[in-house]
Amino acid sequence: MTIGFVVEDFETGNFSSFDWEFAGNSPWVITNQSPWEGQYCMKSGNISHSQSSTAKVTMEVMVDGGEISFYYKVSSETNYDFLSFAIDGSMKGSWSGNIGWTNATYPVQAGERTFSWHYDKDYSVSNGSDCGWIDYIIFPPSVSDVLVAFAGPDMTICENNIPMMQANVANAIYVEWSTTGDGVFNNPEIVNPYYTPGINDIESGSVQLTITAYDDLGSYFVDDMTLFITRLPFVFAGEDLTVCNPSEVELSGSLQFTFVCLWSTSGDGVFTVNNQPVTTYYPGDGDLASGTVELTLKGFSMVPCAESITHTMNVLLTDLPEVEFSQLPEFCIYSPDYQLTEGSPPRWCLFRTRSNRWLVLSFIGRHWIACAHLYLY
Repeated sequence: MTIGFVVEDFETGNFSSFDWEFAGNSPWVITNQSPWEGQYCMKSGNISHSQSSTAKVTMEVMVDGGEISFYYKVSSETNYDFLSFAIDGSMKGSWSGNIGWTNATYPVQAGERTFSWHYDKDYSVSNGSDCGWIDYIIFPPSVSDVLVAFAGPDMTICENNIPMMQANVANAIYVEWSTTGDGVFNNPEIVNPYYTPGINDIESGSVQLTITAYDDLGSYFVDDMTLFITRLPFVFAGEDLTVCNPSEVELSGSLQFTFVCLWSTSGDGVFTVNNQPVTTYYPGDGDLASGTVELTLKGFSMVPCAESITHTMNVLLTDLPEVEFSQLPEFCIYSPDYQLTEGSPPRWCLFRTRSNRWLVLSFIGRHWIACAHLYLY
């Protein structure tokens, strides 16, 4: 097979893009479980002790100095069951244990080359998923005068990350990156610049990034990728509160871009539930003794974001005042409002309600706090 600069990303959902061959006790399969990019990758076959599973492809590489790169993942018995890669039967790398998606790149010389991936088990013990995965294989270019460019796989980042592009270009004298959004490249004229997402990129949740490669004949090659952007949580515990004679505090927090949260307190009270934004807090004896407590709502980020965002509200807990009066005029139901200047503290007032009851209000800071009712008969 003679190829140009070609990617095998298994997004056909099968092995039809190349002349794949299989050997060993069980063939490799296409799976949609946790690929490195897109929807599919390939996984080694289901084998037992002292067995193996091999996938390989043979092609004619026309250019010296090329490279093959791919992403691998393995879950196996450490130092005993291995995922490995070989070129023409010569092993280039092997891996065991639990390794997440990792890139591997190896030089390739011109000629007919067989690229093979193997998963081999020893005679006993099975750990982890007991298999290997391969995704996004980039084969070397086959002819020296072919202009070709790949923008790289789609990526998902957190909004506060600045990703480096993962493009590949062959036989170009000049490249230029462009964006459909409002972000910026640190240098749009190199193959793999860094891209800083703009405000509109972040709010829309994705942006298309395009690379254009030019050769010395004036020809050009265009390819693009999509950068998906995950938002950090927005967390609001609520406005600061002042509560008179508190036995419970109603909380109405709010969240955006996350569904997982946790309330915490600086005091010794308890929440009805601490993993919902709307809940009730019951102050403890220590809270009441100190007269104040801080309540914090934490929002946990969605992958790939790792940061947790918190917001704290202050709750002022006030007791019912003890007021003594040296004298107090007589009141009836229809008496006018009366300023209680005789008492201590002096900032009190009696107001008649619509039900002809008298409401005692205390002035604290900028707020009137209802603390008691007087019932007059």
